Amino acid sequence: MTTGSGYAKVTYPVNRFTQRPVLGLTVRSTSTNNVGVPWQEQGSATAASFKVIIFTIGGAVSAGQVEWSARQMTPTSAQG
Repeated sequence: MTTGSGYAKVTYPVNRFTQRPVLGLTVRSTSTNNVGVPWQEQGSATAASFKVIIFTIGGAVSAGQVEWSARQMTPTSAQG
C-alpha cells in the first residue's frame, strides 16, 4: 500500500472480520529515504477498513509504502 500527501485507506475483503481487528503497521520505505513512522488515523479502524499516513521523524508527511497485518481472535480464544 502506498500513501502520499494524505491518508491512504485500506479496505479489507468483504466479511473478513466481524469486529475491528488488531493492526500492525510498519513503514517499508519512503520516497525520500527518510525514516518513516506509520500512524493510523484516530477512530478510523473498523471491521471493514482503516486509514494510515506516514510521518518522518521530523513530523513531515511522506509518501511511501506501509506493510500491515490485521488479526482478530475468536471470542472464546480471547478469554484466555
